[in-house]
Amino acid sequence: MNEKRFFGAPASHGIGEGTAFLFSRSTDFEHIQKREISDVEKEVRRIETAIAAAEKEIEGFLRGKTELSDQEHAILKIQLLFLLDKSFTDKILAYAGDGYSAEFSLKSVVDEYIAHFNSLEDAYLRERKKDIRNIGRRILQHLLNTENPDGCKWR
Repeated sequence: MNEKRFFGAPASHGIGEGTAFLFSRSTDFEHIQKREISDVEKEVRRIETAIAAAEKEIEGFLRGKTELSDQEHAILKIQLLFLLDKSFTDKILAYAGDGYSAEFSLKSVVDEYIAHFNSLEDAYLRERKKDIRNIGRRILQHLLNTENPDGCKWR
């Protein structure tokens, strides 16, 4: 059994036993588990909405809402290209079409891309895995801010 100790303010006095759920503001894939869903259309809409929100967010940065260095601008352009890449988004939608949650679908595709980039000999191209991870996190953040059928985002 993997035991972790957490400290904080108690909600009530005494001792309790049961399942604990850790909710975190961290947006990463480590807590996303394989989950099958029954409403495929809803998951597809959630994915499409999250991708569109991520596109809009990046486009806003690129239009100059904030000061960006040339390097930051180039990174965001690369991330936007991934979002606009139909093969990337179609793979995510295909997982959802197979009956998996939007979060797990995204995680699966991001993991596949990272594995592919890790296998490349060119060091520059290998480093593009960071862009994939970052764009995946950006989409995931938008997914986690949308309605989730079971109301539990992290487990």
